[in-house]
This record gives sequence, structure tokens and C-alpha cells, in this order.
Amino acid sequence: MVAKKKKVYVCSNCGYESPKWFGRCPQCGEWNTSVELNLDEKFNSATESISLVPLTKLDEIKILRFNSGINELDRVLGGGIVPGSVVLIGGDPGVGKTTLMMEMCSKISENETVLFVSGEESAEQIMLRAERIGIDRNDRFIVAISNELSSILKSVEELLPKVVVIDSIQSVRMGDTIPGGIVQLRECTGRIVELAKRKGITFFLVGHITKAGEIAGPKVLEHMVDAVLYFEGEVRTDRRILRSMKNRYGPTNELAIFEMTDKGLKEVEDPSLTFVESGDMLAGSCVAVIVEGIRPFLVEIQALVLKTNFGMPRRLTKGLDVNRVMMITAVMNKRLGIPLEKYDIYVNVIGGLNVRDPGVDLAVATAIYSSLIDAKIRKRTAFFGEVGLDGRVRKVFGSEKRVNEAKRAGFENVISPDTIELEDLGDILKLVLE
Repeated sequence: MVAKKKKVYVCSNCGYESPKWFGRCPQCGEWNTSVELNLDEKFNSATESISLVPLTKLDEIKILRFNSGINELDRVLGGGIVPGSVVLIGGDPGVGKTTLMMEMCSKISENETVLFVSGEESAEQIMLRAERIGIDRNDRFIVAISNELSSILKSVEELLPKVVVIDSIQSVRMGDTIPGGIVQLRECTGRIVELAKRKGITFFLVGHITKAGEIAGPKVLEHMVDAVLYFEGEVRTDRRILRSMKNRYGPTNELAIFEMTDKGLKEVEDPSLTFVESGDMLAGSCVAVIVEGIRPFLVEIQALVLKTNFGMPRRLTKGLDVNRVMMITAVMNKRLGIPLEKYDIYVNVIGGLNVRDPGVDLAVATAIYSSLIDAKIRKRTAFFGEVGLDGRVRKVFGSEKRVNEAKRAGFENVISPDTIELEDLGDILKLVLE
């Protein structure tokens, strides 16, 4: 008697599984997305035995990195590219992901073969971009236009390049199904990861983040890849921030800063000079010393406080968590007796940077108070420190690096719990205003 094959039907859009065929997915509501899978083939296929390595032998395994040719990218990756790794580059459309990947491929192709696979642009469009940003052409920089994963992987095994860039992973499909669905993304990425580990080829996968495409975006792939890098920055400004969110081979929360020019991306080696302008600060402006990853630099915080015309005061922020700012204003209201509930408060980080370091708290409180009383902060003064709910300013990590960076940038006074004896927020605010 022949055993009956076990089947399951999966929604190609959201991944919903059902033992019976369905016309409309009960989970996402999409029509005609049911795909039949054979469980016997999925789970009972023959596999090779896995390699077993004793823990005592792991110190003999060394990770040999190679440079991408872009120092800022190497910094975010933890010191260079690891062979056989899979890196996901996420970000909004138009932020500069493709430009960064083409510049990287141009640098690496000076010595090694690279493959740039585009599923969104034609060869003519890629040529125009290469001419615009001034990429040097050579026979080791190979471009392919394809959306079919099987064809891409076959070409990779024949060519055996050092690095493969797929732009974008949402445009790649397996078979005749529609690309971009959650099942397609997982299956395609799984095949890519398997080939990368087996052949020692590094893959960079470009992924878009859109307002309506979160379910099919890079978020569902983060656990499958080795490193996740996110490109941040307003498309209308020239600054771009590349942030490491996950890295199996290096530190996370590392940050690289670029400037978008008509010739492509330019590395910013001194962020302190980029985010802080020279000259006198007006009331409501303050300089904070922050640390992103292992890198300290200075940013300018601006605050605007004015009487509210409504029953509920407004709290708007750009570059900072609005809940963090609301907590700081609550501490100033309770501990310092400042009636901020009668004022609208707007806080902005100059340059389009999103700051997550708690050491920015003291600068935010100082900027708010400076704007409230319309008084300037003492010249060449920088701040860092975390504001607690008890109204005291607490120490943060990397204090010595922060102080050295502020001194190097020409700031004579650094106000923090490490540099002055005062800890009370009210006493510090009275000290620093002119």
C-alpha cells in the first residue's frame, strides 16, 4: 500500500499554512495566494552529516576579513568583510543603498571578481549611474540583470566571485510566483545563505523599507542573515547614516556617516565638524557629546519653547524619542518647579541624525531651559549625562572618550557628572547659562 503524501497549503504573501486549499487567505485577506507544498519532500529529504568541532578547537578557527575599500563601511562591519557572510542592507528607497553597493563593488573589483545582480534596473540605468558617480570600469566588475533565483545561483557557482550584491531581495523570485511575498523572501534568502556558507562567497542583499510593506520587508530576514545594516537620513538632505543593528562578527550599534554628493557617497571622517557648526549658539541651542558604537562625536540640539494656545501642550521631536523628551520635561516640572505644562516644546537634532544615547539627556534639558528663559549657553561648552527621575544627572559610559572628543573639537568646558562636582539638574542649569 502506497503511503499518502502529506501536503500543506501556504499563503505566498504572509506565510499562513493550512491543510486544505483556500481561495482567500484567512490571515492577510489576499486572493489566489495558496501554494502547495509537499511535507514529505520538505522534511524527509536526505541530508549530509554535519561537521562536529570540539569547543577546545574553536580557538584554531580564525576569521580572515578583507577590506571593502570604504573605511566607514569596514568600521560598521567590525573591521572588514567576512568571507561567506550574508549582509542585509535596509533603508528607504532613494537613500543611497545601490550607490554604496556599486562603489564598494568598484573598489573590490580592483583585485577580485564581483557580481552585481539587479532585479530592478536595466543595464542602461546601471551604466548611467556608474558614469554619474565616476566608477572605474574593469572586467572584474560583472553586472547581471535577473529576477530568477535559480539562474542567479547557477551563475554564482560558475563564476565564483568574491562578493555578490543582489539589488533588491524583494525583486527575486523562485519559479513563476510573484516576488516580494514573505514566503518568497524566506525561501530565496535561505538558498542564498546555504550557498554563501558552502562556497565562502559574501552576499550583500539590498532590501527596501516602505510604509505599506513591513510584512514583506527586510524585518522578516533579520534572523537569517549575519549582519543587518540600515541606511538612515532624509532624502532631501545630503547626510546619510549607516547603522549596524545586528552583526555576528562584530559590535552592534556601530555607525558610519556619509555625505551624498553629485559624484556619489563621500565618507565623513570627522562627524563632530559635520553636525556642529562654528559660531555662537543662540538661546535654545546646545552641543551634546554622544557615543554611537565605540565612536564619540558632537551633535547640536535645538529646542524651542513657547506658550501654548491649546489646552494640551504639544511635544514634537526630530531625531530623538519623543517619550524620552516628555520624561525630561516631567522631571524639570516636578523637581525644578518649572511649569512646562503651559508650553509647547519642540526639540530637534541638527543634521538628520537619530540619537539613542541616554547621554544626550543633559543637553536636551539645557536646551529646553535655555529657550524657556531666552538665555544663551556659555560659549564653547558641551554636555553629556543621563537625567534620572530623581532630578539628578548620572554618569554614562565612555566618559573619557567623550571629554577627549570635546576637547579635540575645541570646546573648553565639558559639563557632566564626571567633570564637575554638581549632580543636581537645577544647579547645573544655573551654572552654564550666561
